[in-house]
Amino acid sequence: AFGCDGDNNKCKEADAVEFRIKFVLGGVLEGEDNCTRDWHIKIKVGNSSKVSNEIYQTSEYDLALSDLELDEELTDSGENIYIAEIRIPGGDLPGLENMAVFIKGPKHLWTKYGVDNQTTWYGNYSGKINIEPTEVNGFDFSGFPVLAGDVSGKVWGLPDGWVNTQDFAFIKSGMNNGDDVDVEDLEGVDIIGDADGNCVINSRDLSLIKKTLKQQHAQLY
Repeated sequence: AFGCDGDNNKCKEADAVEFRIKFVLGGVLEGEDNCTRDWHIKIKVGNSSKVSNEIYQTSEYDLALSDLELDEELTDSGENIYIAEIRIPGGDLPGLENMAVFIKGPKHLWTKYGVDNQTTWYGNYSGKINIEPTEVNGFDFSGFPVLAGDVSGKVWGLPDGWVNTQDFAFIKSGMNNGDDVDVEDLEGVDIIGDADGNCVINSRDLSLIKKTLKQQHAQLY
């Protein structure tokens, strides 16, 4: 049975809870995702203390992007919609009410989803997602993509959890217009500065960084 200790809101010795989550990796378009095959995404679930705003979260669950189901639909921009199915042990869940889901890609920031069918950044500490322990919890976050562009940090080419001028400079340094690149030769290759997985570093990657810069400082974790 799914049970929680009322003193610390920590669920213990509980059955696994199932999740079916739709999400989008910013900029990854149908048919232009040849260099995403080795990508992994991470998912965690958490809530916040109303007293201290301290975040209590599950472990990170790592999933290979190539193992995920693709939705039949695309976003209006032509981006893939992925479907992640995970089972989280009840003992790893910090609660059932007012939760949030966090998703991260390999070149992306942790992006917070506090409501189902979210279409913009979520600017509150506590989420508004309630979890049913005996049902498959289906959530659709495809209306707001996982924020892309974290490709470098103080160590050149090593993501640092932020999108800033270092990422911008890294992509600018590796840009080419694709005229002399045979994309088929690069299929499956993980190019560090390629934020959208199309096997080329170009202005589209810079555009993703600009979009993320408008959002990340409004995120509250």
